[in-house]
Amino acid sequence: YFDRAIIDSINAGHVRPLNWGLWIALRDPIAQRMLEILDPEFREGTAIPTLDADLLARLLPLSPSVARSRRRIILETAHPSLKARGYVKRVDRNTSGTTDLYTYPPGPTFLAMQYRLERQPGLPSNGRQLREARG
Repeated sequence: YFDRAIIDSINAGHVRPLNWGLWIALRDPIAQRMLEILDPEFREGTAIPTLDADLLARLLPLSPSVARSRRRIILETAHPSLKARGYVKRVDRNTSGTTDLYTYPPGPTFLAMQYRLERQPGLPSNGRQLREARG
């Protein structure tokens, strides 16, 4: 049995599915947290998410006292693992004024999780089965 708080969180949408095999394979805690941050961005329909470095630092979470150059190093240590596992195709960093923006095109590992099998020809739909069962 699950605790009521867990059930309420699931029903409210606060618990999201995650590719746990990939999460474990990443091994680096920063890369794992980046997966947790990026996955909802991909799933919410953002074709290619672009995230501000300051937002990513807060979500990791990194202390505000960490220097901008150090934050960039920390963020960029996670990127090779995400690329090597095929979760992102590449990572593009763009600088806009004093802000770094990271763009994450999804890679084949994420895209494979979106694949759905086509219905086999000749198999009745569930609705048709129900109608036939009712007569």
